[in-house]
Amino acid sequence: MIDLPYDIDNCFKKLASIGQRNTYPKNRIISSPNPVCDYCYAVLSGQVIGFEYTNTGTEIDFVMRDKNMLFLETEALLEKPIALYFKTTKESELVSIDRDTLIRAMKEDFEITMLVTFSLAKKFDHSLNENRKAILYSTMWRLCDLLARLAINYGKAYDGKIMIAEKISQQTMGNLLHINRITVIRHISELKAAGLIEQINGYYCIRSIKKLDEYREGLDYPQRKQR
Repeated sequence: MIDLPYDIDNCFKKLASIGQRNTYPKNRIISSPNPVCDYCYAVLSGQVIGFEYTNTGTEIDFVMRDKNMLFLETEALLEKPIALYFKTTKESELVSIDRDTLIRAMKEDFEITMLVTFSLAKKFDHSLNENRKAILYSTMWRLCDLLARLAINYGKAYDGKIMIAEKISQQTMGNLLHINRITVIRHISELKAAGLIEQINGYYCIRSIKKLDEYREGLDYPQRKQR
């Protein structure tokens, strides 16, 4: 993924200076589905997840927003309804910025304009890629791909392995991939049996990113998609 060509931490400090800065405890609902969106948010620390409820009350996760990421900027700029709930998954420091303040800052500061533009572009690119993967590739391929991305974003060296330093549940993996938990459990068992991953104190460890990538690339391709 392409990064901003300047100091992203400094850009978020600028956003913090023009918005309302607050610290929220774990599992605090930040916003709910609403026909009016007056604010967007910048994540200074912690993590926020976007989700919705099914008719039976089951929580379905869709997106995760970490440090130095924005959420609801599309809805605020375009005055679109908020479609998801957003809540913290850990104690998080967020900055809320109202629409008029954000637009004024974008007019006055090119770096803030580029920050918002890159955020929107990354989300658009991610959405296209995820839709393509869902159509072309098997659930196992997509799970391996997700584990590799989690290792890149949250990975820490541990005893010759890469530990994903976030406790990601199998249900959350299934929600992010839009597949059921039973399928995730089956694939996780297969990856453990193949000696590619393991769990230590609830954290997933990838024994070798290279071997996981090789395993994934040896799976079915579009012509041989399997469910």
